[in-house]
Amino acid sequence: MSNDFEARRRERLQRQREQRERMRILKLVLSGALVVLVIIIIISGISKCSKGTQSEGTIVGSVTETQTPLSSSEAPLSVQTAPRAEIPVPKAGSNDLLTVLKNSGQKNHAYLTFENGPDETITPQILDILRRYNIKATFFMTGKEIEKNPQLCTRVMQEGHLAAVSSYTDVYSTIYSNEATFMNEVNKTYELIAENAPAGIEAFKLVRFPGGSNYTKTTALAEKLADEGYYQCDWNCSNGDEVTSVKKTAENLLFYFNKYKPQLNNLVIQMHDSANKQPTVDMLSQLIEQLIDEGWTFNRLDEIDFSNADLSTDAPSATDNTSVTEKPGSSAPATAAPSGTGAASGSASGSTGSSTTSSGSAQSSKPNSGSTSSSNTGSSSGKASGGKSSSSSPSSSTGSSGTSTSNTASSNTSSGTAASTPEDNGIEAE
Repeated sequence: MSNDFEARRRERLQRQREQRERMRILKLVLSGALVVLVIIIIISGISKCSKGTQSEGTIVGSVTETQTPLSSSEAPLSVQTAPRAEIPVPKAGSNDLLTVLKNSGQKNHAYLTFENGPDETITPQILDILRRYNIKATFFMTGKEIEKNPQLCTRVMQEGHLAAVSSYTDVYSTIYSNEATFMNEVNKTYELIAENAPAGIEAFKLVRFPGGSNYTKTTALAEKLADEGYYQCDWNCSNGDEVTSVKKTAENLLFYFNKYKPQLNNLVIQMHDSANKQPTVDMLSQLIEQLIDEGWTFNRLDEIDFSNADLSTDAPSATDNTSVTEKPGSSAPATAAPSGTGAASGSASGSTGSSTTSSGSAQSSKPNSGSTSSSNTGSSSGKASGGKSSSSSPSSSTGSSGTSTSNTASSNTSSGTAASTPEDNGIEAE
């Protein structure tokens, strides 16, 4: 009897030991499964982070450039952009985009343009600022700089900006030595842009004459560009970052822009993203915010809105009030627009033609911008190139304490800039 009881007790203990062993094994299996699950989650997270990092960078060959991520406080602002339209096919006498803009009927459109890059230090900073404001611009590139920084040429187009041609060498004596050399510089630079364009993006055939189209004193090169399918586009205002008499600070560059900003419906603003142009980087956000406050729309130069082409173009209403920009502490208004490194197309060389400046409504600028901003709309006159000028009445503009009138000025139109004396710009010279 006792033997039978002892056998059952041992059997019961054996079953308990086996049950505990099964539970221990089950716990080990569950723990192992949990560890595996955690490892899978960690690997998945690392993979997602890696893909996100690649999407933030531009990879060209063995070179990777990582953009600076925006913080929550730097989220892109909502900036109005215009619809893209078909620009007329370039042909001799009609491949000047300033003239196309004048005839488009659009108003309050600003085109930020940068020349002579891409530079490894300056261009990335400009691209980061444009990305922060969700603004697209046009970059007139130099071929030798593209060869130094091909990844930046790619990044410019990848971020939605327009890459265009300046020259290959940026040496005027070489560029303009003869027509064949000029076209070789243009075509070589265009080919570099096309080679570095991201997949699916076709390079746009647009040229800016180094020094401005009037630098060449002839229409022959413009006609040659048209024959080969290129547009050309000068500027009608500038921040003066290559004007020798301007002391290069952000405050002075913004003051220069405001003092010489023409009263036109379309602004094509010349700046540079070449080496040593840090002051342009420093003033760019202030310029953009001022133009936003004034109600300007930002575009690339291949984006032109023709929806109002049947309306009056760059000539504002004669009933508008004149607004001028004055030098701080001065009673005399500024009336001339800058020509930058050279007079733009539309400014006649050696002529005394002038245009009558009608004005638009005045707009307020950002605090501490250095001066008040002139209006959004402006005057119109004919195209002048290679000594051809369309003349009109003498220009005049009225300030708070006087009137300044000039019979020898220059054409100030949507298709060109007015000439000015740099020393008279009211900015401390270097």
